[in-house]
Amino acid sequence: MPANEYVSALIVDLKKTLTFSNSSLELKSIYFGGGTPNLFPPDAFKTLLDNIHGECDFTDSIEITLEMNPGIDQQDNLERYLALGINRLSIGAQTFSKKILKNIGRLHNESQTIQLYNHARKAGFKNINLDVMFGLPEQTSTQFDHDLRQLIDLSPEHISFYELTIEPGTYYYLKKPDLPDHETTWSMCNKGKNVFEQTGYQQYEISAFSKPGFQCVHNLNYWLYGDFVAIGAGAHGKYTRPTGEIFRYEKKANPKRYMDSVMNSEDHFFSIEKVNKGTLILDFMMNYLRTKSGFTEQELFDKTGIQFNSVSNLFTQAKSQGFLKKQHNQWSSTSKGHQFLNDLLLLFTVAAPDKSTFDSR
Repeated sequence: MPANEYVSALIVDLKKTLTFSNSSLELKSIYFGGGTPNLFPPDAFKTLLDNIHGECDFTDSIEITLEMNPGIDQQDNLERYLALGINRLSIGAQTFSKKILKNIGRLHNESQTIQLYNHARKAGFKNINLDVMFGLPEQTSTQFDHDLRQLIDLSPEHISFYELTIEPGTYYYLKKPDLPDHETTWSMCNKGKNVFEQTGYQQYEISAFSKPGFQCVHNLNYWLYGDFVAIGAGAHGKYTRPTGEIFRYEKKANPKRYMDSVMNSEDHFFSIEKVNKGTLILDFMMNYLRTKSGFTEQELFDKTGIQFNSVSNLFTQAKSQGFLKKQHNQWSSTSKGHQFLNDLLLLFTVAAPDKSTFDSR
């Protein structure tokens, strides 16, 4: 698919999305992700950024991230990306083992990851994230230790650190791979966290670690239940009306169907759903509880309109089971709560509180 045609659809999508969501925004972050956006030439990003800026104001300190997969020979474009205002890169390293990269179907090798990282530094990027996984097929503790050493040697500003999850419909779902046992995987997780802490990284979300001052603005907005505009095939977005009603929407996933529906002026190029009062507390908790900082009872009310006393029994139950703690007026997950987040969230899968407990915004 030609890049210019897709960018044209993105621009139309943006204008339509801002209209139906009644959004008038000052953007503090932009994230180019999903798939392999660095396949697009810099001119495509210039066109897109110019049009976004034409519709929305930018904060002076806006964070603009570009996901990059190693192995794609576009290193000459790095300086051009930086000149366009793209000031953060997220590189999908995954592991520094050639064998394991092949096991998980990645087309790059560890040398290409390091080469891309070094080229980005030379180009002038001062904010780089590296994605690294653990619990990978046939991964041993020795191989994981090598990954940690290489990661710390590179010293990125941000690390995304997460376990392989097998989604329904994927190759590994149909043909289960030879994964490390639970004890080994848990040991990898704990060792990674300890090494990051010892080398100056702060954990601010379940799978996110950063040097001081380098938390990902874009992702943190998700976890703090902020609104965000989403454009592109398969994109998911969220907005809040002045009445306090919260909506989530999703664009068509198939790129051709997405482009056809957007460009042919179809009204239904997306699906939209109101977050009902029965699931609002769960929707809020699924996001906020990923963070280390947690939230206050006032923030719960401000973001959802839910009075804390209407759900206080759920918090009491979660606290008694060791999943939640309250310190200095902040509710947050304990270590056990982060480890068993799904079990914790099950406690908040409840029917809607009585309508009288909600603010009538």
